[in-house]
Amino acid sequence: MSETINLSNEFGLNFGSNLANNQVITYLNLECPDSKAWFLANQHELLNLVNGQDISWHIKLWNKDKEPLQNGNIANKFIDYSQPDYALQSIKSIFETQDQLNNLDNADVATYLQENHNLTLNPNAEKVDKQTLKEVEINGLTSVPTVIVNGTQYIDDQLAPIDELLKKG
Repeated sequence: MSETINLSNEFGLNFGSNLANNQVITYLNLECPDSKAWFLANQHELLNLVNGQDISWHIKLWNKDKEPLQNGNIANKFIDYSQPDYALQSIKSIFETQDQLNNLDNADVATYLQENHNLTLNPNAEKVDKQTLKEVEINGLTSVPTVIVNGTQYIDDQLAPIDELLKKG
């Protein structure tokens, strides 16, 4: 499956060595409460595993065509993959203040992200969105979050803490 996912720095956030024994790919949406819950519960362990060279972790932000995720689709376009550490902190910060994002009108999201998270529109946002949608279609992804561990997809009730998913894969 990972052969059909573009893991270049242009189309996602990449942490760790590609030579690591395990590969974790996460598809998230910044307005999705399940994405928020899984990310916030697992981010520290994921970074520990990256630092221990046990995994390579790839984050993809999916602009999912679902009405309750529209503000997240806008916010996803403000994450600049060329600055991975800053982008990771921005994702964490947006998830931590997700209620504010959820309560905005679509027209106010860009200003909110600029004023409250010091973010600007990623100049490659449309190109990234097209690539992500292509990957989603090719791989039959249906929901966010989707966590792919060593080629195996986990969604919905299958999602578990990363250490449990690594034992399965």
